Amino acid sequence: MVVVESDSPVAVFWVLKRENRPWRFWRWFRLIDEACLSSSNVCFLNVFREANGMVDVLAKSDVDHRSWLQVV
Repeated sequence: MVVVESDSPVAVFWVLKRENRPWRFWRWFRLIDEACLSSSNVCFLNVFREANGMVDVLAKSDVDHRSWLQVV
């Protein structure tokens, strides 16, 4: 099982409800959909940032977000 956590309830809603996705992000959603098809069991959760200490530390640090985008 793959669990994807986000601190954005809107982002999780968009992933789960295709008909509500904004068109300007269609490329990102296409990548997410393709990744979900390659895995048999994917779960998307909304988690408050403060509830996940490691994610909170990374979000508040000077992490270069462009390096994360290269992984996708």
